[in-house]
Amino acid sequence: MKSHTFLACLFMIGKLFAGPLLDLTGSKIWSIKPFESGRKYWCIIRDQEKMEKGMVYHIEVVYRDLGSQVYNVIKIIPHMAITEVALKSSVIKKLKRGDVYPEQYEEARKQWEMDRANGDLNICRSSIYECFEMAEKGD
Repeated sequence: MKSHTFLACLFMIGKLFAGPLLDLTGSKIWSIKPFESGRKYWCIIRDQEKMEKGMVYHIEVVYRDLGSQVYNVIKIIPHMAITEVALKSSVIKKLKRGDVYPEQYEEARKQWEMDRANGDLNICRSSIYECFEMAEKGD
């Protein structure tokens, strides 16, 4: 019984520190924690930049209903600027496929750059889901 408790503790410690240890290089497509059941969600890292307080990643978030055709992808967040810590807390694993055309991302990124030039630096610092929820509520 003690060994099961020990293994459970190791598992929890691993989950706690897995985010900071994730290497975001090597893949730009990552599965993320689902917002709703019955759907597969993922993010696409489009760009990254070094800022005063660390790396900021520019991502696009999409989903597909489970069982639907692979081309039936819905873009729900065309652009999100997100800290490295927040992104690592949101991703699950690297994916090999799932990229989409970036036209909506490019337009949304241009708008973000204009907002930034006007002093509105909107960067997600918690998780993809939490920032999406706040944006939906208009916070």
